[in-house]
Amino acid sequence: MKRFPVHDPALLMKLFFSHGAGVELAGESGSGKSFSLLAILRTLFRHLHFSVFIDPDNDTAEELYQICLADPKLAPRTDYFQLNDPALCGAFDPLQIIEDENPLVTEARRVARVEFLVHIILSSWGEVDLDSRPVLAKNLFRILLACSRLNLPFSEASLFFDLHSPAYPYLCRGVLDPVDRQEMLELPSLRPIDREQQLGSAMNRVKGIFRNPLMPAIVSKTRSSGAYDFLHAYRSGRIVIVNAHCGTTLRKTDQQLLANMFLSSAIDVVMTRPLRERKNSLIAVEEMPVFRSSEDLLFSTFSRIRKFKARFAVCHQGAHTFEGGLESRLLASIRSNFQTHFFFRSSHPADAKHTAEQIHLPTLDLKKVKFEHWEKEQFQDGHKLVVLTDKTASQSEGVETGSSEANGDTTTDTLSTSSADQKSLDSVRQTITNTSANASSDAKTRTSTTSSSASSSKSQGVTHKQTLVPKHSWRRVLRMLQFWTAEEQYLQVASRLAGQRAGQAMVYCNGLGAQQFQFPLLKMPFHNTPRYAAKKLAEAKRQLLGRPEFDSIENIQVYRQQFLDLMLAQLAERNVELPSIGVTAQKLIIEQPSTPPLPESTNDGPWTI
Repeated sequence: MKRFPVHDPALLMKLFFSHGAGVELAGESGSGKSFSLLAILRTLFRHLHFSVFIDPDNDTAEELYQICLADPKLAPRTDYFQLNDPALCGAFDPLQIIEDENPLVTEARRVARVEFLVHIILSSWGEVDLDSRPVLAKNLFRILLACSRLNLPFSEASLFFDLHSPAYPYLCRGVLDPVDRQEMLELPSLRPIDREQQLGSAMNRVKGIFRNPLMPAIVSKTRSSGAYDFLHAYRSGRIVIVNAHCGTTLRKTDQQLLANMFLSSAIDVVMTRPLRERKNSLIAVEEMPVFRSSEDLLFSTFSRIRKFKARFAVCHQGAHTFEGGLESRLLASIRSNFQTHFFFRSSHPADAKHTAEQIHLPTLDLKKVKFEHWEKEQFQDGHKLVVLTDKTASQSEGVETGSSEANGDTTTDTLSTSSADQKSLDSVRQTITNTSANASSDAKTRTSTTSSSASSSKSQGVTHKQTLVPKHSWRRVLRMLQFWTAEEQYLQVASRLAGQRAGQAMVYCNGLGAQQFQFPLLKMPFHNTPRYAAKKLAEAKRQLLGRPEFDSIENIQVYRQQFLDLMLAQLAERNVELPSIGVTAQKLIIEQPSTPPLPESTNDGPWTI
């Protein structure tokens, strides 16, 4: 079996960037897809401008970070987020948009961004859409759009539910529509039960997100106040590794929400680049079903992302992990838009058969012979003219001797007597006649004959005769023929998929057939030097903690309080109406509080050496 050339950058770039939206890696847990992806990314990162890797499963992200730190060319470009660690979770702005020179374009991007954020908020709580919840949709859109226009971080969306706060009337000015703004200004004067009917559903969902203290810390800054800037990361050619593992500090709801936020931000910055700024980029994700909230976004992105010189690399454990199984729209989009597929071991019968159908479809032969029965028979194959030659030879000799002898005696005696009586009625008459005769003869004869003869004869003859003679030949005759059915051919490929060992994969390119490869075992860096590894990782962490995105929870809480105090002070000074007809509201918060110093005591990072 051939070994896959993971160290050949030309081949990898061709597989990823020739056609389609990217590369799919599918296989059950332990089949080797994650290690194979790491081996590919180790070579590919050196030839890419911008890369994002999001892993909800923890191990792969940590190993990829160590691989990048071991490479002197990749280490300075690498940014690492570990969302379940308060020291490494980092600050991130899910409302960040890429502003355009045209304010109409900027506002349109803001609306699209807010709509996506509303969708993943609902999906994280198990809801599908807002079709039957107009009040919830109205309030969520109002609040998030106002936060974006006022340059408020997502964590401060809860300020819109404190109706008696002195900042509430000023925050309502971020709503451009005068009718919506007037409704929000009238909410404090409503009865408690009426306010609950208006704001209860939206408040429960927004505040439910921030029950975990890590969540407001992660989304407590904007780009202007130190949140991670994906646009700057794209322009500077960064490698962004996001470890979204739940651990003991994140809920499944938090994991899904944050992972989808990071994915949407990476897609947004890639898909908004003008032609002159587009460079080879890669967005890689582990456990694709976790991103089901972004299904609509991904579905529209897969068909267009190749035009922006970007590709996807997605991993999943089979169709049964997607919502809807084999009927999943997201899985169908991956199988149809991606050019290259790495199919590792799949023991699930439905998954293996579904994968086999895709692999074998281009080479499916409905006339493939399963069984043949041949027999040998004789047949007449015309005539031929033949000259027959008949040769005869005879020879005879004979001697004949004969003798005969005859003796005979003859004696003859003759006695004759006759009488007659005759009567008549007319007259009495009687006639009597008597005759008597005697004769005697005697004769003797004797004959003797002797004869003898001898003869000899010899003869020869040749006869030539032309005649037509039939020609006979032997041939094999097909008596019975049976073909393989399509179902049987698919099952043969499915059986091969289910029997693959760890690290073996069927590499399939759409329309070009498949070939089986063995991926080499990945050697992790620092494996034999644990002390050097600990020193290297501690140094990398200190560098990360020196950046404004990676602040401690305590400092973030102090920053939030300073931010609220400063906001109230500026709102009191600027009692100016926001433009109601413009599409971009002025930003109320111009100055930002200074970031408190970092604490000296930090742990050694998430790795165990």
